[in-house]
Amino acid sequence: MAKLALDQNGVVAITRMQLVTPGEATRTPSISVSRLQKLMKTGTPYICVVRGEGLGDVITTTPTVAGLKQMFPKSSITFATNTRYLEGALVKVLQYNPDITQVIDRDHMKDDFDLVVNLHCPAFSYEKRSNPPVSRIDLFAKHAGVHLVDPVPKYYIQKQEIEMGRDFLASVYSDKLLFVQPFASTPNRSLDHNVLKDALVRLYDQHGIHSIVVTHSHDWKSDTLWNNIPGSILLIDADVRKLAGVMVHCDLVLCPDSSIMHLAGALGVPTVAIFGPTHPAARINHYKNAVAIWGGEGLAPCPCWYEACPIGGTCWKNITAERIIQSCLSHLAKSSRIKLQKMAKPRILSTELL
Repeated sequence: MAKLALDQNGVVAITRMQLVTPGEATRTPSISVSRLQKLMKTGTPYICVVRGEGLGDVITTTPTVAGLKQMFPKSSITFATNTRYLEGALVKVLQYNPDITQVIDRDHMKDDFDLVVNLHCPAFSYEKRSNPPVSRIDLFAKHAGVHLVDPVPKYYIQKQEIEMGRDFLASVYSDKLLFVQPFASTPNRSLDHNVLKDALVRLYDQHGIHSIVVTHSHDWKSDTLWNNIPGSILLIDADVRKLAGVMVHCDLVLCPDSSIMHLAGALGVPTVAIFGPTHPAARINHYKNAVAIWGGEGLAPCPCWYEACPIGGTCWKNITAERIIQSCLSHLAKSSRIKLQKMAKPRILSTELL
């Protein structure tokens, strides 16, 4: 069985290789074509994909995993991640994925894989003010050397999760229901909370639209700022599988550039995503049911990504409650709830927590 040499960190990525069809390489692969062909002939190639943190980032690696499985259909794919992150949330978003054999903790990886694809940080060098926006879905695939047949992230919701979400929402009587996440994982990607809160109150008072607001206890004022908003239900520290079960019953997801945005994209739920310093084309270009509100459009420094803002956050000041309301109403008028009967059937994933 062919073995690949690992670097000092115990991982090696097949950068600079793009496979159009299995066995056909273009440019210069970091492993020779002959070794790649041997790997493809192996009875059960053992492949490990590494992505340690970031709930949204792990979700957006799943098209790459599917591409690897297509290249090596007989392979056994292990996903190595931080199994402790947000109480196992990274493991949970990978659960039931038919392309993944097992999930392990990245700190306990061994060097017994035929191929290790490290997707830890291939995006930061692209997300600079001078560079055009590129989706992380595409960057992960390029870094792994795979061609994406389907770039939409994979999330496999279960029938019982859909039923639990339905039961949870049984007391909410509304023709239209929003699933709202106020916070992104970093403050510079989060809208002014009072602007968003004002939009939710007016959507309920003027249009009868209820909201499910999702926060974490470590978010700033998550319990006081978002509690008791008219027409809303507050969910704090809810399990990601439960959130997905609730989300699929909602008419629209309203959120910043966040993990919830990518989860909604994987499930196909209509989404209005709010952007400040990041560019919508680098985040929702593969999500057909998503539209963007971008405060940085037309501003010369934008997108500034993760750099210090040279104009004092003007992009966020361009986003008003009225703009959010109109975007939500417009998208609600053009979209419809997803068809739940198309959801995947249950499947048990072998999960090894070391």
